[in-house]
Parts: sequence; C-alpha cells; structure tokens
Amino acid sequence: MKTPLTRRQVLRGALGGSIAVALPLPRLGAWLNDSGTAFADGAALPKRYGTWFFGNGVIPSRWVPDREGVGDQWSLSEQLRPLSAFKRRLSVATGYDLDLPFELAHLRGAAAVLTGLDKQETTVRAPSIDQLLADRLGSGAAFRSLEVAVSEALSFAGTICRTVSHSGRNAPNYPEGDPNRLFARLFGIAPASEEMRTLEASVLDAVLDDLSALRRRVGVEDRARLEAHADGVRAMERRLQAMPSICAAPDAPNVRHPGITSDEREEAPPELNRVMAELTVTALACDLTRVFSFMLTPPAAQVHYRHLGADYDASFHDNIVHVAGPDDDLGLVTGGVLYAMSCFAEMLELMESTPDGDGTLLDRTVIFATSCIGRGWDHDFFDHPLLFAGGQALGHRGDVHHRSATREPATRGMLTAAEMLGVDLGPVGEGTTYADRGISELLRA
Repeated sequence: MKTPLTRRQVLRGALGGSIAVALPLPRLGAWLNDSGTAFADGAALPKRYGTWFFGNGVIPSRWVPDREGVGDQWSLSEQLRPLSAFKRRLSVATGYDLDLPFELAHLRGAAAVLTGLDKQETTVRAPSIDQLLADRLGSGAAFRSLEVAVSEALSFAGTICRTVSHSGRNAPNYPEGDPNRLFARLFGIAPASEEMRTLEASVLDAVLDDLSALRRRVGVEDRARLEAHADGVRAMERRLQAMPSICAAPDAPNVRHPGITSDEREEAPPELNRVMAELTVTALACDLTRVFSFMLTPPAAQVHYRHLGADYDASFHDNIVHVAGPDDDLGLVTGGVLYAMSCFAEMLELMESTPDGDGTLLDRTVIFATSCIGRGWDHDFFDHPLLFAGGQALGHRGDVHHRSATREPATRGMLTAAEMLGVDLGPVGEGTTYADRGISELLRA
C-alpha cells in the first residue's frame, strides 16, 4: 500500500546563508494511481511538446528513406541512421514542400515550417507551434515554455536567426545558451549562477534533510528514483563546474561573451549538447515545463563542427552546405547532419530512460524535429525535413515513413504534431503554405 503523500514539485533550501535553492522532484509513483496511468486523485498525466531544430537542411538523396511503409516495410536512410535505436519511436514525412521565394530562403523556411506564415523582413508574423501548444499544455507548470540553444552562430540579423520560438509578430522568445544560467533558472538559484559556481557545494546540500525525510516516506521504487535523480543532478553540477563560464545578458543572447572567443560560441560541441539536453529533460521530468524549443543551431547557422575534424574548420553554412552540390560529393554536409541526428538521439535516449507514469517521458512527449531548408546547396524547399519522435502514449503511431505524392505544404507538419497531442489548431498559413490538417498516416488510429 502506498504511503499517502502530498504532491510536492520542489524541495527548498539555502546555501551559504544567502543562495536560495529549489530542487525540482521527478514524478513519484506515490503520486499516481495503482496502474500509473493517472494521478492518484484521477487527474490526467501531463502531455508535453518539443520543437527540436537544426539549421542548414539536409541532402534529400541521403535523408529520404528508400521505401515507404510501417515497421519492417521501411528502413532509416543514411542521414537518419544515428536514430536507429529509436526507429519504432519515429515517423518521417517526406515529399513535402514550402514553395516560397528564393530570397533569404533559410529565414523563410524557418518561419513558415514553425508558424505557417512566410517571414516579414527578418521576423515572423505569427506564433510558433511551441507557443500555440503552450497555451493548451502549460497550465500548472512553473515555466510556460522553455527555450534552449546549443550554438548561437549567426548568418543574418533579425529575430528568426536568433530563435525558433515566437509568441507572435516581432515577439521572439530568445533561448538560453549558457548551461550555468539555465541550471540556475531551473533550480531556483539566487543570486546569479556565477556565484553558485564559486561554492564547493551542491544544491543537494541545501535540501539534504528534506530529501532524506522524503526517502523514508516512499517505497522502494520511488527511493531508487530519488537516488537516480540526485545522482543526475550532481553529475550535471560536476560537468558545469568543469566547463568555462559563458554567462551572457539574458536579453541579448547573441552578444560575444567576455573571455570566450567568437569561434567557441559558434560551435555546437557534444559536451554542451549533452548538458543542455539533460537540463531540458530534467525540466520536463519534474514538470517545470511541458513545452520546449531546443535549437541545436540557428537557421543559416555559421556553425563550425571542429570536433568532427579539420574539414569542419570552415563555416558549415557558407563553405560546406552552399558548395556541396546535388550529391554532397565530399560527404561534409552528411557529416554535419549525422552529428545533428546523434545530438537528437541523445535527447531521445535521456527521455526514454526517464520513467513517467506507466511508461517513459518519451511516451508522453511529442517532438517535432525540422530545419530551415530542404536541400541547402541550392535553397530548395522540397523534401523539407519533417521528423516526429515520441508520443506513443498519445496520438503518434510511430515507425512510419510516409511520402507525399503531390508536394503538399510542409506546414502540415506543425498540425500533425498538434494532432498527436489531441489539439486542433485549425488552419494555418496562406497561399502555398496553407494547411488545414495534419498527416493522418502518422497518427494512431
């Protein structure tokens, strides 16, 4: 028999006499009904949504799977191969188009695929899909939505290049690119994270007594969950302490950081992706937010992937994507896409390993992964990347490759993600971007 336990989302304490700390808690079995399908009081478990974005597009001949179908009828393409462990959790939609003018194509694509409407100058004209869904999914969470970035490499000015989340016309939600600041925000640390870094202490120290008391009140499985959560928090702290400080003003995330070279801020290193993914997953697991946008690289990103080798010392946008040619002869674009998909796979793995109700966090999270362009070398919007993951406890069928035979608008992707969550957003877009329904082949019957 479960011990009656009030649903508490955080444990509060202080370090050094002045630094406030709020340790968010994972969802415990003691809060749920006997089957784990709802809370003990009958309330439904939350649904979650995430946009996962990577700039500069793909090589369609290496992205599009050879065959359509469900399950064993299709296999992952070369550029999707890092996601092989999650094939049954994925759906890939290909053959979709945006049919927009060539000028500033990366900005047009990023705006249209996430808001439904073409850009106006260098900003958007409508809310992005994450913000539309935050209105439906975010009630009760500490943060209405969470915006995260790994690389801040820019090619153009304007709000579209600095974020993929927008509350409306000229209303950008700039992402946090510093893991220390994000950690401080999620863990309720005050004052600033830089002061926290100077302490030889853990946020766990501030709530040790309450955490110990909570352990004594719960069952064996919940004790193990709390231990794993505490271990994960401490591991994140150690990684952050080992990384250089890259604090920036929160209202100007693209400014160069003191003591950090511009080249370092233009990279998307695996260790930074890892800790940002861990922080995002922690926020979801502890119900601090139910909606996120995760920008690995911005639209048209002048990112450098130097950890991939000497060939990637050049700008991925200018010197690799734009000179690749139709077959990506050097394979450098494919190398960049493979790296992006490996970063995506890392987030999926973290979600899959996080219990949630009678399943995992990935079961109750729908993730829409996309880019700013289809084929980057000539700015073609055809075969715009539309990739869906998770949500098997919701409305996502999974393990599907569906190809449009009529070059339908890629804006159907955002409606598909909403329908997987049981949300009807109504029509979006106008002209060639108009869409009034999702992609039914990807939805669970």
